[in-house]
Amino acid sequence: MGSLLGSAKEMRQNRTGTRVRWTALVITAVFLACTGAAWAQAPPAEIPAGFPAIYYGTVETPAGMPVASGQVKAYVYGELCGELPFTNGGYGLPAEMPYVKRLLVFSREDLTGREVTFRVAVEGREYQARAVPERVIWQSKEKRRVDLVVQPPPDESLPLAFSDLQDLRDAEAVWRLIDAGLMTGYPDHTFRSAAAITRAEFAAVMARALALGHRNPEALRAFSDGAAVPAWAQGSVAAVVRRGLFAGYPGPAGERTFRPVRPLTRAELAAVLSRLVPPEAVTDPTVRLADEAEIPPWAQSAVRLAVEAGLLKPYADGTFRPNEAVSRAGAAIAVGALLERLAKEGA
Repeated sequence: MGSLLGSAKEMRQNRTGTRVRWTALVITAVFLACTGAAWAQAPPAEIPAGFPAIYYGTVETPAGMPVASGQVKAYVYGELCGELPFTNGGYGLPAEMPYVKRLLVFSREDLTGREVTFRVAVEGREYQARAVPERVIWQSKEKRRVDLVVQPPPDESLPLAFSDLQDLRDAEAVWRLIDAGLMTGYPDHTFRSAAAITRAEFAAVMARALALGHRNPEALRAFSDGAAVPAWAQGSVAAVVRRGLFAGYPGPAGERTFRPVRPLTRAELAAVLSRLVPPEAVTDPTVRLADEAEIPPWAQSAVRLAVEAGLLKPYADGTFRPNEAVSRAGAAIAVGALLERLAKEGA
């Protein structure tokens, strides 16, 4: 999924153009589980004149690179009428997903017909932002995409989101999951695509991708190492276990372990994916793997199904390498392929 893009700007333009389409596929894949939910927007302190206008979009440099984080501010005739934090080069995104805060612009006065201008605050400095489309006219109840371009002075630079993705071959696939809110980065604004993803981290990604929510962590008592599951992942791990995506490992005394901080292997990834794809999803039953003898017995059918269904690919030498750790980028590519297949099957 996703090929090496010609430049950073081209990559961002391509990502922006496909964001809405792919996010819609994600929503279809999870059967619109959250449709109809209210926006997670705190009620305004003042009573507006009419309903607010609602905006969302990207925050980028003129070169098309996403600004790491900051605050989007909307002004009407010099009056601050709305502001919203942003991260990873976007505010109010994904636009179709519920529970995502949008930029609400309102005033106690009627703003109908007035132009809205935007500024972006980053690390204590505030910059004028060019809006795309160029002119934004306030209308009550309007929900509109407004992308913002920020040009700092020549002697200043803006922190960029996930700068380590610029040279990644499959950056587009990773960006799709980031844009959909399924994967996040680190405080230093990197994604660390080559780093191994742990079983707990992947459980959290799958819980978000399938809209499983969080379940009572009491379910983790079924594992002898349940207490070792990080607090931030307990609800997600409980959810995927209840869904039947993760079963854990049997121990010599009849106990089961989850092994939350152990890197996810390709065999384990195949097992999770295969539980969501019916056998009739196979598109290429002729696939042969050069290292089939190395695949654990419990994963053999899962690996074959995942490969034949096009969710995972063998390496160039024909091997699958079942015991190899899955990278964060590899997990993003696999989950993206799964969601696209689920969306097409549900269409």
